[in-house]
Amino acid sequence: MTTFSKTPTGPSQRQLKVGEQIRHIMSEVLARSDFHNEVLARAHVCIGEVRMSPDLRHARAYITSLMGESMSEAVKALNENEYHFRKTLSQELTMKFLPKVCFVEDDSFHEANKINALFTSDRVSRDLDAETDSVESSYSRFKNVAD
Repeated sequence: MTTFSKTPTGPSQRQLKVGEQIRHIMSEVLARSDFHNEVLARAHVCIGEVRMSPDLRHARAYITSLMGESMSEAVKALNENEYHFRKTLSQELTMKFLPKVCFVEDDSFHEANKINALFTSDRVSRDLDAETDSVESSYSRFKNVAD
């Protein structure tokens, strides 16, 4: 299995640039939706990010559903039709090696919703209110001392 940017500095500028080019090309292919697969024909997916391996031979495309539909079928169908994407990439990119693309579900939106739910929960809002009150009382004490 290829590692994706475990360097402490993160992905290189070349990895980011190639990943973005691949994302644009694959988004255009998805927008045209000229697939012979019925799952892909009715799926509304968006490619949020493409991460490249350091040697630029492997790409991992993170997809998310626009209509909240099940992603497991769409991911499976996209991985089965990877040849269609590689064919288009070979025509559009000028690289020594054409990267092998693997589609995976993007969980970042689900994680963001979980974090948002935590911030809006009663326990956290109660702590935030208590912290705001303590900051205001500290400010008023500082203001009284300064006067």
